[in-house]
Amino acid sequence: MIAFVSNLFKIGGRLRIPSTTRLTYALLDQGVVSFGNMVISAAVARHTPNAEFGVFILSLRSLDFINQICGVLIWGPYIFNMPGLSEERKKPYLGSVLTHQVVGCVLGVVTLLLLALLLNHHGEQYRQLFAPLALPSVAIVFREFTRRMYFAQMSFRAAFIADAITVAVQTTSVLLLLHSHRLHSTSAVWALSLACVPASLFWLFSNRRRFSFGISDCRDDLRLNMQLGRWFFGSNMTLLVGQQANPWILSAMRGPTAVAGYAVCEAVVNIPRVALTSMQNTMGPSMARAYAGGGKDSLRRVVRRHSTLIIGGTMVFVVGIVVAGPAIAKLIYHLTPPDAHVILILLACNLLAYGASLGTSYGLSAINQARLNFLAAVAGLVVQLALAYVLVNRTGATGAAAALLAGSIIVLLVQTGFYVREMRRA
Repeated sequence: MIAFVSNLFKIGGRLRIPSTTRLTYALLDQGVVSFGNMVISAAVARHTPNAEFGVFILSLRSLDFINQICGVLIWGPYIFNMPGLSEERKKPYLGSVLTHQVVGCVLGVVTLLLLALLLNHHGEQYRQLFAPLALPSVAIVFREFTRRMYFAQMSFRAAFIADAITVAVQTTSVLLLLHSHRLHSTSAVWALSLACVPASLFWLFSNRRRFSFGISDCRDDLRLNMQLGRWFFGSNMTLLVGQQANPWILSAMRGPTAVAGYAVCEAVVNIPRVALTSMQNTMGPSMARAYAGGGKDSLRRVVRRHSTLIIGGTMVFVVGIVVAGPAIAKLIYHLTPPDAHVILILLACNLLAYGASLGTSYGLSAINQARLNFLAAVAGLVVQLALAYVLVNRTGATGAAAALLAGSIIVLLVQTGFYVREMRRA
């Protein structure tokens, strides 16, 4: 075991990440955000009924969906397009992206209100979910945009400071609501929203000389973003639907209480995702440079090194979750659903399958084959949804976790097959 860990450190030393300081701030930033989300969710879980906690989780999942759409159509293309632009084009391009984000926030509000209206007759829970979420969604979604802009500008230290302050204000606000006996799903969402405003205003003020606006620029830059964003959209939305489907399927078949139990297990397993998310911020650039500088041979070595490091590290976390997962869930959330140990094992294995697929995913993107990532994601989603429809009705949250794992394994197998085939081609 000692030799295995030693090899992981040696591999990590050969990754040649451009800036250790940036990686450190990226890790700290994601850690702060994840820890804040966990603390806030734990407070809501401990001090509200399970059904209320389920509504809160569905609120956060709705915002995740809006953020993902903005990410693949606005932030992602900007991160890849901006470095290649001339200095004269960067200001109007950032202005266009800012305009696109404002429009995205408005469309998000309209969508949530329409969902509240259309689903009102399907149950009180949906009216309580979408309508109160509409207005506070603006600040939360726009704050995520400014956070991604810090990353695009390689300002990881500034992103960490802004996120640390925002999370501190959010956590304090939720605890004050708890102390005053006013904590429920809607008040918690409003607390998260209002705490996002100062950081967003600061980014706008500090970057006011970096953007300019023009109608024709907005139109042309929208076309530019769509050229790259279409495959980002297809792949990310397919993966997002797979990740977010289980709570909604559980809610429809078993009610919000089942969502609460599943969310607790998922939150425990997501703790090590901090490291995975932070590494993803470095994997794309390093693999793109490897392919540009040394072709497929160089890319293959970098993919292998990253994959070995990620799989080895994830296996350590999986063992920890299998051994201590139920105790962690009870300690943090005071809630352990039936079959919690089985659910945690299935979700931990799913995390391992997901981590194993990251290297080949970025490798395919580096050789301009992101379309194949989309096809692999679709195959996995089809398997997951088909199994979830059958298993959730029979075994509840355990079936949802098993279906998620099966879908991730399909993605890994199909994606790896595509990667091996493409790397063999001249």
